[in-house]
Amino acid sequence: MLYRTPYGEIIRRWIFERGRERIEVEVDGWLTGDHRVALDAPVFEGQLVARLNDLTTRVGLEAGTLQPVLLDWVGASSPPLNLLIRKAVSRQPRVRAVVDFLAEAAAELVRQRLPAGLRPVRPAQRPDWFKRRVGG
Repeated sequence: MLYRTPYGEIIRRWIFERGRERIEVEVDGWLTGDHRVALDAPVFEGQLVARLNDLTTRVGLEAGTLQPVLLDWVGASSPPLNLLIRKAVSRQPRVRAVVDFLAEAAAELVRQRLPAGLRPVRPAQRPDWFKRRVGG
């Protein structure tokens, strides 16, 4: 399964790191898209291999229908998670409440990472595909 970014680029390079070792793998597949639910369905049915975050596949991992592999490797170059707000509204109590709620929800997801024992995900630089499209 290949994911298409909001900028139309298909992520074909999967990058994995283990200690100082880094491996880049060019992948191809028959299913490409940007709608996460549509892309996840064939994975949950056992029809595809995909590189997915364990937080988004929690139900399948808990049920045993999905099997994590390469647990000693860390996937690199994932899309960044950003929350962007206008500076002018950032101090409004209702905006602060939403930001605080989202920060706590993200922290709770990190605490629930499955399977147990996975290393925390370290902050990464923006992926190559993001830099090329946004100029970051």
